[in-house]
Amino acid sequence: MIRVIEYGFIILFLPKISCLQNPPNNFENLELRLKQSQSWPGQYLFKFIVLSDSPNIEKIKSKFEAIQHTISFKKSKEKRYTSISIKAFMNTPKQVISFYKEVNTLQGVIIL
Repeated sequence: MIRVIEYGFIILFLPKISCLQNPPNNFENLELRLKQSQSWPGQYLFKFIVLSDSPNIEKIKSKFEAIQHTISFKKSKEKRYTSISIKAFMNTPKQVISFYKEVNTLQGVIIL
């Protein structure tokens, strides 16, 4: 099943299940890709999409409170969805994955 999300001028066609819903293999693959894609420690950009009226916006923000970060929000054209971009300094790919695992426990969050 495919979900269609209109996000500004971009339309996303996403599978109903997030790519990180099958944690063991996908998180291992992600760790490998992160190790190859940049040097560590370094800045990392997290992106999430949630319903604009969702309490998950505050929950996601709270998960990043303990670290230095910048956060931005952008609502879709019809204001139904909100994109959350969080740029944070991460020490290792494992630290990135630990944040993804925490957010992955929230229902209704699309992890990009």
